[in-house]
Amino acid sequence: MLYKSECTREFKCDDGNTYMCHPRSCFFCDHCEDILYDFTNGPYSFLCEESEDIDQGLQGKCEKFIED
Repeated sequence: MLYKSECTREFKCDDGNTYMCHPRSCFFCDHCEDILYDFTNGPYSFLCEESEDIDQGLQGKCEKFIED
């Protein structure tokens, strides 16, 4: 479970919105190949070159995290 208090890093999306995320989440990982989003709901899918569990990655629990 990811707590709101753990989301301390901003990610600025191409749609102009800013999202608060875990500082070690997929948003900031070098292995993240692409972030898919729509202009209504924001980010909804991530592509990981290591095929890791995205749910764990978004919580900052991926062991293969590398700062981008």
